[in-house]
Parts: sequence; C-alpha cells; structure tokens
Amino acid sequence: MPYLPSQIRDWATLAPTSPTPYLIGVGALAIPAVYGLYRALDPFMKSIIFGKTMDLADWYNLTFPRPAIFRGDGRSHFVKRLLEGSIIDQDGAEHARTRRLLAPAFKLDILRSYHPRILGLIDSDFQYWVQKSAKNGFVDMELEIKQLTLRIAFNLLIGADISTEDKEVGSELIKRYNGIFQGFLPWPLGEWNGRHRGAEAKRNVIADVTEIIRKRVADLDIGKEPANSDPLWLLIKQAQHENGDRLSVEELAHHALLLVIAGHETTAATVAAFIVKGLEHPEIVTRMRAEQDALFADGGCVLPTDEDLKHMPYTDAVFREVERMYPPAMQVQRRAKKDLLFNIEGEKPAMIKKGELIMWDVGATNRDPKLYTNPNTFNPDRWLSPEISFAEDRDNASDLGAQKTSNFKLATFGAGHRVCLGMQFARMEMLVMGCLLMRDYEMEAVEPHKWVKSAKPAVGWGGIKVRYARRP
Repeated sequence: MPYLPSQIRDWATLAPTSPTPYLIGVGALAIPAVYGLYRALDPFMKSIIFGKTMDLADWYNLTFPRPAIFRGDGRSHFVKRLLEGSIIDQDGAEHARTRRLLAPAFKLDILRSYHPRILGLIDSDFQYWVQKSAKNGFVDMELEIKQLTLRIAFNLLIGADISTEDKEVGSELIKRYNGIFQGFLPWPLGEWNGRHRGAEAKRNVIADVTEIIRKRVADLDIGKEPANSDPLWLLIKQAQHENGDRLSVEELAHHALLLVIAGHETTAATVAAFIVKGLEHPEIVTRMRAEQDALFADGGCVLPTDEDLKHMPYTDAVFREVERMYPPAMQVQRRAKKDLLFNIEGEKPAMIKKGELIMWDVGATNRDPKLYTNPNTFNPDRWLSPEISFAEDRDNASDLGAQKTSNFKLATFGAGHRVCLGMQFARMEMLVMGCLLMRDYEMEAVEPHKWVKSAKPAVGWGGIKVRYARRP
C-alpha cells in the first residue's frame, strides 16, 4: 500500500503551526525536485497541525467504507468554516441519508438533461472570448474558465437566475461568492483581515441562496414546477426528515453552497490545467484535434451531443491524466474513532490511536510509482492502454489488461462511500469544453514561460494569458 511511513517517529518537539493542508503538496508538485524530496521526507507525518498529531496514511484503507473506524471531524478549520452543515461535514447515518437524497440528481438520465444547457453556456462564452482577445490582445483563460464554470454551477446546480448576457461584470451573487475564499490562507500568507472578509462573504452568499430556496419552496407548495430541473430542486422535493418534516431552509442552503463550490472549483482547476498541458504539448493538441475532426467530419460546426462525448477516447484520456497529475485538492483528513493497528506489507505495524488525525495525500497516491509507470511523466496514453498503465503489470505479461482504472488508484474524486457525487457531471462539463476548444479554437501563449501552480483553495496557475481565435 502506498505512502505509510516506515516508522512512526515522535515529533512532539515541533513548534505548533496552523498551515492549510494544501500548501506543501501544491508547492511540491510544481517543482519535480521538491516533489521528490517531499515524498522522501514525509513532511506531514506526525507534524503538529491544528493542535493534534497527524499520520500520513494509506489512501485505500482510509476511504474504504469503514465508518466504524474513521470519522470526518478531522477536517481543517478552513473546510469546517466554509462547508459546515453540508454533506462533506457529515458522517455516518446523517451522511448516508443526505447522499441518498442528493444521488437522484446525478443519475445518468438526469445528467443527460443537463447537457443542452451546459453546451449553450459554454458555446456562448467561447465565442465571446474571440471578440475579447481581438480587442485586448489576449484573454486570461484561467479567469474566464473560472467565471464560466461558476455561472454553470449557479444556473444548473441550484437554479439561480444568473444572467449570462453581461459576461464582464456578472451578477452580485457571483461577486460575493468570489470573496468567500479570502480567508483561505492565514495571515501573513494571506490578507491580514482575510478570514473576516471571507466569513462575511459566506454569510452574504448564504443569505442570497436562502432567498432562492424560500422562493422555490413556495413554488413547491403551490405545485409549480421549474422549466428545468436541477439538484437543489430535487433535494427540496425529496428532503424529508424521518418524521415527515422538511429539511430546514438553513440546511438546504449549506448543501446548495457545497453544490456550487464542488461543482465549480474542481472543474475550473482541471480545465485550466488541461489548457496549460495543451500549450506545453502541441503534439497532444494535434491528436485531440484529429480525433474531433474525424468525429465531426460530416457535421461542420454542429454542437456535440451527449452521445458524441462517448467517442472521444483520447480527449477523455488527456483529462484523466490531468486529474492524475494536477488534482485540485491535495490532501484530505479523517480522525480515528478507535485505536487501530495499521498493517502494511513490508513495514512495521503502526498504532493509530483514537482521536488522532489521519491525512491521505491525493497527489502522492496519483503519482505513486507502485501504481503508475513513469508517474511524473504526462502521458495520456496510459488511460488508453490499461495493460501498461500500472507499474505492477510490467512484470506480469500473462495478465496484461487485468488491471483496470480504479478510484483507489486515481484518487482525485475520492472513492468508496464518499466518492464525489458530481464526478460524472464534472467530467461531462469538462469534456464538452475540451471538445469545443480543440475543434473550433486556437490558443497561443502571449509570453511563453514555464507554468507553475500556486497554492490556492483549488490549484491555480497565476493566470493563463493566450491569444484566442477561431481555427481557420
């Protein structure tokens, strides 16, 4: 199993610190040499973070459905402040119940109904960026993608009436939402009053979302259905307590905020990384364009249907490789509910005591050489050839093809009973963007340079300025 320290050392003499759980992982991934040092030294192991000791442990064992062993109150202060009251802050029966209520909104037939609206929003913005690039000489794709995915999340996931006409200013709701992350980095890494400003922004957004929910509950009471369904509407309709009472408006508002954050931040970060890798690897862009041109050879500039998305294996493989190498969230924490003797092949058993924080590292799992051949090489073809994707297959020629892609090997969206509910929604949205970008548009970096990720709530690149135009 990957990444359990060979020995549990006592680091109690370390000075107490309060870093976010992302900082070391994100910075390390930006520089291969630092990343190698990071893996070698296990910097999170037994460090005093948030006042408790922490072990960096095995991804599979922490995510496998064993609620009797681990609970979720080991999350960082930032995550608790931001997502308190939502499904990500729940455990046990409460978590299972909320997940059961949300799951119907992400079933395959419902996802297909979202496709035309996603496509319309994306196509409109993509065309507008041509004008903006011609006027200004460039567009910042990182910024534009973030604003686009945010509008998609508000419109499709919670039914907020966000105007798509004013693409520069956006709604007041979007402006307030963008202030939530002010408090992500503690001072002096962040703004000195960032925590206060972030908390105020969250209160304002919750108030906006609460008003949306009240109106929708009133519509439900008089039997008025929306023109288009969405996850929040389905949750309102189905969210009944066991005694027959509805979930409170406050509870619904916290779940709605999570839908927006989870449905926007990870998608925006992944698409931004997709664009960066395309700028770095023109040969990959050539292959994706060839795939798109062949698929739409007889259709001109028709918009892709949900059926078309099934026939883009290479474009999908590029996104999977981006997910593997550049996961938006780098670490996740859990807390032991009871003493646990943690066994791993070839290592000394480690005792994880009740109440201790456990951290598994998404970035380390996704680049573990025990799982992936040449893990630090960006190679989309590994997803087209499962028989060579994983290192353990190299010495097992008689069993080639047996190792399939697993959520316990690609940890980006989680796995087990806490796997991301919106994973397929996000992948559909990303694939639509990738299809249209590769098929219809050209991008050229304004100033060629080495792209470096920055430590943000979701992985950032410090801006991706490109000249953006339609393909001839």
